[in-house]
Amino acid sequence: MVELIAERRAGGAGFLAIFHDEDVRARLADRLIDVTAFSAHEAA
Repeated sequence: MVELIAERRAGGAGFLAIFHDEDVRARLADRLIDVTAFSAHEAA
């Protein structure tokens, strides 16, 4: 799966994903968003 995502990204596709594996995240992510401060109660 990781290779398929990498191939698609190389072709210009964009992804929004959650990666728990740090090695996979380091390989695929070009931006990181820390969501630890987010709260479902804030959205309305």
